[in-house]
Amino acid sequence: MSAAVVQAATVFGAERLEGLASAVDGVVAARIDELGDDEIRAELEAVEVARRRLEARACRLAAALSERAARRATDTDPHDLRAGERAGRQVRRDLADHLNWSPGQAKRAVADATALDAHPVAGAAADAGQLTARHARLLSDTLAHLLPGALRDRLETELVDAARAQDPVEFGRTCRGR
Repeated sequence: MSAAVVQAATVFGAERLEGLASAVDGVVAARIDELGDDEIRAELEAVEVARRRLEARACRLAAALSERAARRATDTDPHDLRAGERAGRQVRRDLADHLNWSPGQAKRAVADATALDAHPVAGAAADAGQLTARHARLLSDTLAHLLPGALRDRLETELVDAARAQDPVEFGRTCRGR
């Protein structure tokens, strides 16, 4: 188990983080050369589903920190119209430094969480590991110009179904109508 996860689990009493680290330890400790091709494919698929689920969670966690900082800054100085924006930006910089993300990656994580939360069908599919945050971003960009309502909801469902079956490049073409 990584020292950082053990420390976080100990400091915050988060047994769920210990379970996550333990599960990952079990997967990475298995010798690949002892696995058959079908086992490798099955494990690769399981790892990808878990990665997508964790990616959605990481995006939402980053967004929560950014939004909370923005809200606190706005509450502290309600006359400073840009205080929240600056605070959110600072959190993204801090996340980039702490997690060794690029600044763009931190910004995208927050934007992706916004897309996941704005589109419940896509958010649920990402939480289930059926699509990536990039899929959700493409879907959100496609639906942005549509008014809320039954047509938008139906189109979201159709696009999520397409995203489940397509890689992000192909899905981008689908979203652009090509």
